Amino acid sequence: MRLVHKHLPANSKTYPAKLDWWILVLISLCWLVLVAGVLLVLIQPGALLIKVFTAVVCALFLALSIDSVFFLYYVLTSQGIEIHTRLRRVAIPYRDLVSVQPVGMKGLITAFSHKRFALSTHSLLLRIERQHWKTISVSPNNQDEFVDTLLSRVEHERAKRAPQKHHRS
Repeated sequence: MRLVHKHLPANSKTYPAKLDWWILVLISLCWLVLVAGVLLVLIQPGALLIKVFTAVVCALFLALSIDSVFFLYYVLTSQGIEIHTRLRRVAIPYRDLVSVQPVGMKGLITAFSHKRFALSTHSLLLRIERQHWKTISVSPNNQDEFVDTLLSRVEHERAKRAPQKHHRS
């Protein structure tokens, strides 16, 4: 499946996120527990303000998580990697990329200065030079093509930034 977005430059390549079935089942169970918990709070006697606050917070969390699961895709542009959902966009310039490596399950469970945009155990770890994050995990559906295109664009970016040697004749 190839996603086409009119707002992206023609030389951009779009990759949908790979989603493992067991992760979808686990996330769906969490959503079910969340909805059941909200319903329990709403039917219990108590302050209306607390009920409304709980429902709104849970609805926002549910909307953000659905957005992150079903609408996540990656775009390789001429300037860098863009990670998109319907509600968020993260851009990482190629010049900030230090390395790319497959990580598997570790890409799903690491913490602290790591940002997860992966929904599969077949994930990649992108090491970057950023203040807030040091690594980002991604799980593009066509991982081999994604890595080939990414490395090609990183090399092109580095070649553009490399000092040009001028020879005198």
